[in-house]
Amino acid sequence: MLLQKKVTKAGSVTIPTLIREQLNIPKGAAVELETKNEELIIRKHIPTCVCCGTADHVVTYAGLEICQDCLKKAREASDNNGDS
Repeated sequence: MLLQKKVTKAGSVTIPTLIREQLNIPKGAAVELETKNEELIIRKHIPTCVCCGTADHVVTYAGLEICQDCLKKAREASDNNGDS
């Protein structure tokens, strides 16, 4: 599918509803932007854990995407370091 959209004065481009629905990108969701040669690539952002790289059970904590397992381990390590 080839569509043409104008860049607004603010530098924004609206992703048409049809494309968002095809890719299951809800309004307000994050997307990733990449440039390659003379192309702009926009893809759906899939949150991944900054520690282990998994995409399972990822939450945002203190501005970082982290899986619940790594968050639990970090909290336990923090608790253990506080006991010393």
